[in-house]
Amino acid sequence: TSNLYVPKAEELIKPVRDRLIRQEFNGVNIGRLARKWGLTDRYIREIVKEEKKKILAAPVSEQISLWE
Repeated sequence: TSNLYVPKAEELIKPVRDRLIRQEFNGVNIGRLARKWGLTDRYIREIVKEEKKKILAAPVSEQISLWE
């Protein structure tokens, strides 16, 4: 006998949901995203961890670089 694995719908939707959350993340809207998607703040922080690093590393447009 062989077993057929059928993933749960949530497993298929999760990568798309996470991508949308990353796109909506602006650096300060973790609470709003958590409420919108029905997730905890901590889980949203985990999803956007890499995005947050990019935002923090990017220079502010009005900020003058010491190296330029």
